[in-house]
Amino acid sequence: MEYFLKTILIVFFFVGCSPKSEDVIVIGSKMDTEGTILGYIQLLALENAGLKVEDRIETGPTLIVRQALLSGEIDGYIEYTGTALVNFLKENNREILSDADRAYRMIAQWDSSNHQTRWLHPWSGINNTYTVLMKQSEVRKRNIGTISDLADFVKSGNQIRFGSDHEFSARPDGLNSMLEAYDLLNSPNLQIVNMDAGLVYQTLNQGSVDGAIGYSTDGRIAAFNLIRLDDDRNFFPVYNPTPVYREETLRRFPKIEEILNKIASAITAKDITEMNYRNDVNLERPKFLAREWLVKKNLIKK
Repeated sequence: MEYFLKTILIVFFFVGCSPKSEDVIVIGSKMDTEGTILGYIQLLALENAGLKVEDRIETGPTLIVRQALLSGEIDGYIEYTGTALVNFLKENNREILSDADRAYRMIAQWDSSNHQTRWLHPWSGINNTYTVLMKQSEVRKRNIGTISDLADFVKSGNQIRFGSDHEFSARPDGLNSMLEAYDLLNSPNLQIVNMDAGLVYQTLNQGSVDGAIGYSTDGRIAAFNLIRLDDDRNFFPVYNPTPVYREETLRRFPKIEEILNKIASAITAKDITEMNYRNDVNLERPKFLAREWLVKKNLIKK
């Protein structure tokens, strides 16, 4: 969906934004649940430290929020290491993409040299990578635990309907590359069903598809009692969320780095998965969840 909306969102974003004040830090984010929550965690932590912030959370999808950073419309946002390497640097070396430290060092050095940005400490307790999901009942019935097991099941002549969102189907590190890695590309027994990302979990839960692509920290995995299949060929990159800021902004506001690096050592996959669940299932607001987590961790005052 991200690619289809790119042009219209660019126009909307850049026409609708007024010039930012030099004494204000403009915080952006992606539009998904996790991106929004992480965006508010940054914004509230900086605001609590006495810095003036402007809320432009939910700036847009990846390409839009990235352009907003490079053009100076926002000062910083959370980006994922794997997303940046594949989409900005066009990296396809699986040994690098699946190694958290190498992935971080490569993108941080490249972005600093070419775009005068700085990647702060990665929030490495979170790896929101893609994952292949199945219903628990189907996993048990078919004795499938890994993506290779699913591939063998398909290659043995069994028909499988597999759900994918539009973005994953279009990404260079997405569907076709995954199918190729697991020897399933052009398999006659595998039917791909493309749909909006918001429908994938519900469709799988209802049994309209047998398997689907999802995000590893999505709260709906637990809500619908889904099982993540092991990526036994290490296909999926590491996606550690990391604050990325303009060097100019960090020179003007050196407190940013200290504040956000402290969060990096505190937040975990369990934390964000719970917050994602509470937003997606219980409809609790991202800003409330972000504030509650920061208070619980003694990172801001009540």
